[in-house]
Amino acid sequence: MSDDPNITVPDILRNRVRSAYNSLGLEETQPVEKIPLHVHRLRDKLLISEVRAGSLVQGVDGRDGSGMTYPEAVQTLLLRQDQLELTMNQRFEGVSSQIHNLQNFNGKNFRLLNNNLRSYGGTIQGSFVQQRTREMRAQERHEDHDLLQRNDHLGEDTQAAVLSSNPTSLHALWVEYRAGLNGRKAAMNFTKSERNADHKTSQKYSRRNHIWKCIQRLCNNGMSSDVAIDRIRQTYGFTTSPSKIIDSMIDDKKRYKSEGGIHPTLR
Repeated sequence: MSDDPNITVPDILRNRVRSAYNSLGLEETQPVEKIPLHVHRLRDKLLISEVRAGSLVQGVDGRDGSGMTYPEAVQTLLLRQDQLELTMNQRFEGVSSQIHNLQNFNGKNFRLLNNNLRSYGGTIQGSFVQQRTREMRAQERHEDHDLLQRNDHLGEDTQAAVLSSNPTSLHALWVEYRAGLNGRKAAMNFTKSERNADHKTSQKYSRRNHIWKCIQRLCNNGMSSDVAIDRIRQTYGFTTSPSKIIDSMIDDKKRYKSEGGIHPTLR
């Protein structure tokens, strides 16, 4: 792009480049900018580096023992310093990226571990509480088994659509729903008229249905009834009575209305 006769470029190449550039219709008549370059050596490598703005060394002409002028020597040091800074920044970004990926990996595995623990009815924080209540749950399951055995001996003819007065555990509530307590009809088999036989029965069934539906939903997702019950007790407290758990579930219907009215750990 220059008319300097000292720059030897074949006319064919020069004309082709100029024609292609002129066809772009740009206002710039001289697109080539001269920049200062510094030629130096790093160990056994020959390097040609662009001199950054403001870093051009000016000084008196003089030579060191290697034959390199003082400004050239200082310029080489400045360029090597810039290259070192660039390398350090690149390595810092690489290390930061690796740390970020490691944090994501650890977080993912921690959530996986915590979810696995929860699927067995506990959490990392609540695992010791879970162990302390193991004998209590075994006793409840033993009582539930006795209730089921008693219902089998009573037969279908003696069953009545009556709900118990004050169930003491979630296991008893679940047995009442699935098989019935003390020879009574299973709540899951109540007809609409039996559920609404009177105000007291209707209120009992409506309140207890919050727990029954929750256990059934968790069982449909692959849990056993024992694990589902432990999940509810973990959410609302292992020593909380069934009546207070029902009250909490009713409150959650308003608190988590936008999420379906279900506590996050029971979805």
